[in-house]
Amino acid sequence: MSSLKKLKQNIYQTLRVRKGNVYQYLSDEENQWLIEESMKLDRCDIGLVIAAIVKDAYAEEMDRTDDPDWAKVDV
Repeated sequence: MSSLKKLKQNIYQTLRVRKGNVYQYLSDEENQWLIEESMKLDRCDIGLVIAAIVKDAYAEEMDRTDDPDWAKVDV
């Protein structure tokens, strides 16, 4: 087992975070949407589509937190 894999496993165990099964939390309609998105992108791996969505959301959040005004609300 690689040291990176051991580190990830240790982090999951330490934080008591489970990987889980994303599909059990999605409705049939949401699963269908993922399939359609995968087909649009010519990808057969739905996991890749899910990873892209997570990466986009993460990048968007990091961009907002880098901006000191991101949490300000104009009234």
